[in-house]
Amino acid sequence: MVRSSVPLSRRLRSWRGTAINVAVWLCAAFLSALLLLRAEFQGNAVVLASGGSALLVAPEGGTITSVRVAPGDRVAVGTPILTLSIPGLDQQIAGLEAQLASAGSALGAEDSERTSRLARDAERARAELAAARVAYARERALLVGQERLVERMSAAGAGEAAALVDQAVAERDSLRASLEARLAEIGALERAVVGAQARAGQDLDAIAAGIAALEAELALLRGQQEANTLRAPIAGVVTGAIIPLRDAVPMVAGSLGVVGQWVPAGTVIGQVSAGSTASATAWVPPVVLARVQPGEAVVLTRADGSRVDVSVRAVGGAVESVPAQAQADVLVPEWKVPVMLEARAPVMVPGERLTAAF
Repeated sequence: MVRSSVPLSRRLRSWRGTAINVAVWLCAAFLSALLLLRAEFQGNAVVLASGGSALLVAPEGGTITSVRVAPGDRVAVGTPILTLSIPGLDQQIAGLEAQLASAGSALGAEDSERTSRLARDAERARAELAAARVAYARERALLVGQERLVERMSAAGAGEAAALVDQAVAERDSLRASLEARLAEIGALERAVVGAQARAGQDLDAIAAGIAALEAELALLRGQQEANTLRAPIAGVVTGAIIPLRDAVPMVAGSLGVVGQWVPAGTVIGQVSAGSTASATAWVPPVVLARVQPGEAVVLTRADGSRVDVSVRAVGGAVESVPAQAQADVLVPEWKVPVMLEARAPVMVPGERLTAAF
């Protein structure tokens, strides 16, 4: 039998060093797990104020060029919230406007007797048609953005709150109906233009036909441009950035974004909430429930650091799917227990996102 040439004392020291290393790694792993458990147990819970609201959805991917209101501002219906710039769109519009001005000058020089009442009627009909086409393009762009939002929510599966999905689908269906009505209006106006031009004795020569084509194309682009100025769909208080998305530049909770920020199509930039509410729901891990009792006082914290005093009204009996507004990522479903909270007065904005430490 061959004996080891390594002295026993050296082998013992080597084994002792290995044992010490293993012990250090085990202690580090245990402490890491303990810290994670403590963070889960003592971490902040996301809180959503109850109430109705309307979402602000980017119809196309673009860069924020202006933010006209701040979170917390009260706005009327139709108030501009922010504007997006679509790459190349402004240049296209400027080019078509220049072509239209040139073609109009050429047509005016060729036919100087357009001052009759019938000619003015024809021009008025064309203006109404152009306005209808602008509205159609704007509504079509809004529909595209809403459809992208519904697709994103549907892809998230069980992670989405049913009420939020239903709201998005209802808004999409409403836009579709509005678009169909707008198409019918455009058809009627096109017939009116043809009739007015015929009564005015205008010949659809090459220049006039070219002008009509330019006007139609320009109306579509202007409508597309107008749709990218997001306006308040309802009267209420503006809040921002409730649903962060993986493919979007990260948006700070409660912010409407900053000038120069890129926003993908279908991104929920913010919302407008009507009125105020005293009710809210906190979404907490099950390990926290042992320390949550009805009537317990809780302090909620807003993004700006201000606080709201509430009390626990009721505790949910089982884990539920966390609403998209309360998730860090809508594509990663979360399941927690809802805890219903109540303030003494309606001091929260519906849909407002806060945090609470339990």
